[in-house]
Amino acid sequence: MLSYEISRFQPLLKLLPMKDLFRKLGRLSMMTFLDTGRNRWSQDTWQLKKNDILSNTIQTRSKAHNIIKRMLASLGDPYTRFLSPEEFSKMARYDMTGIGINLREVTDENGDHRLKVLGLILDGPAHSAGVRQGDEILAVNDTEVKGKSAFEVSSLLQGPNGTSVTIQLKHGNCGPVESIEVQRQFVARTPVFYRMEQTESDAAQIGYIRLKELNALVRKDLVIAMKRLQDMGASYFVLDLRDNLGGLVQAG
Repeated sequence: MLSYEISRFQPLLKLLPMKDLFRKLGRLSMMTFLDTGRNRWSQDTWQLKKNDILSNTIQTRSKAHNIIKRMLASLGDPYTRFLSPEEFSKMARYDMTGIGINLREVTDENGDHRLKVLGLILDGPAHSAGVRQGDEILAVNDTEVKGKSAFEVSSLLQGPNGTSVTIQLKHGNCGPVESIEVQRQFVARTPVFYRMEQTESDAAQIGYIRLKELNALVRKDLVIAMKRLQDMGASYFVLDLRDNLGGLVQAG
């Protein structure tokens, strides 16, 4: 698995010549990609692919992005992918689907990718319409999603605020199939909950902070929560990530 913060690449996409971008990506991949052993990935093979690409002229940035995507796809890892600055900006938003769900890719016994609901925003649009955790997404507006990535399906779910999207889903593993209409609502809710805790001796006051998910509000609201707890006398902090639905947050 190759893990890196794609936002760090955004300045490179604008400033580096395209061949230098490939060299940078190649070095990063060789340093950080962890092969599970199924694909028999080797640094020598990766280096040969990179050198072959660099021996040709890359005329446009769009072509460079497509080549990088194909290179990373050859790794056979569904969690390793390249996002253009435009794609990343969508993911960096609070709710990239607009209906309040997190999706995850699962592989069935035939090796096909299926999309399931990993988590929902409580009382969000999808939750209120009847979508439940563990439901399998079958189609979005009559477009079948079998074999598509979570990012691709999230793009299908997107649309202007206030418009509706129809989702065909199967409840649970063996439940009924149902079509549900969900109205898109981009309502940013803070995922940060905090309170003061005291020890039995009352010698130390502890600031308790829980993050229910990771989204674009986390960084700002977490700083606010810590400052308020400090003003209330907190000298220690507990960060609770239990049952966190995950998401995307910019480091810093």
